[in-house]
Amino acid sequence: MQIINAINDTVGTCMSRQNQAVLDEQEIIQYAEHPLTAVGGRSSEADELLDPTTPVMTSDRPGKATIHGPGQSVIWFTLNLDRRDMKYREFAELVRSVVVEQIRLTGLPAEYKNTPVDGIYVEGRKIANTGIKRKGPWVTYGFSVNVDCDLEMYNRIKLCGCDDIEVTSIAAEGVSGHTAETFGFDLATRLVSEFDLWLSRNENLE
Repeated sequence: MQIINAINDTVGTCMSRQNQAVLDEQEIIQYAEHPLTAVGGRSSEADELLDPTTPVMTSDRPGKATIHGPGQSVIWFTLNLDRRDMKYREFAELVRSVVVEQIRLTGLPAEYKNTPVDGIYVEGRKIANTGIKRKGPWVTYGFSVNVDCDLEMYNRIKLCGCDDIEVTSIAAEGVSGHTAETFGFDLATRLVSEFDLWLSRNENLE
């Protein structure tokens, strides 16, 4: 599995690279830090965009609106579950656990919750968003972690279609020394290691 540094690439560039990887049957993980962009999902509605000056992209991932911007680490994965004899639920649980553990390494008490909306939280404040699409054996899209971003960007949208989600970041919780690029690289590297470990474990069972 190839790790790609997509720092400063646009959301559209990462989407296109992801789609091409599926066509080429190539597994990749991109770690990125995007310019300010709101992204709608399949269930998004027009009233989720609160600031019409915000650049917007649509996507075919499940869910509603999210937003990306400088200081936020975004991971895009393109993975074939059949190659690892991996069920979608196993994949989703593995990804969530890796993200939670990586945030906990900063000293923050991160946990996965599905209320009020699916995501990773620190004492009730949302710090990471997930959005995974499955088509056949392929899983695409990914997740974002607020590292040192301007949280005011969330005032531009109804995050996940809701009005009252409190958000936070690693920096806003008082933890310094992390950037979107270094945090994203560490996450991507750890995910590849976990995916390869799963693959080797299943090969040894054959």
